[in-house]
Amino acid sequence: MEIEGVKAEGMLEVFDSSGSWEVLLGKPLIEAFEVTKTNIEEIEDEDEPGYKEKHRKEAEEKEEEERRVWQKEAQEDTQGQERRELQVHRKKMWKHWQGEVQ
Repeated sequence: MEIEGVKAEGMLEVFDSSGSWEVLLGKPLIEAFEVTKTNIEEIEDEDEPGYKEKHRKEAEEKEEEERRVWQKEAQEDTQGQERRELQVHRKKMWKHWQGEVQ
């Protein structure tokens, strides 16, 4: 059996579920495919109205958060560079002042 590129071997028993489910995987196949409760909930949710919109918004929010983090890090790097430049300038001014005083 292959599901989304993941292959596993197992046995299937075919019987009528009277429409209760499309496929029922037993524990050995669930473990082979590393199915988690989250995976199952995501699969079930795909048929719900608004599923795609919800996940699009979640992806946009995650992207926005990553952008804010990146901007904050870039700002901190810039501020750090500015502090280093100011320190160098102060040292030069101090050395210059000491030369004039002596």
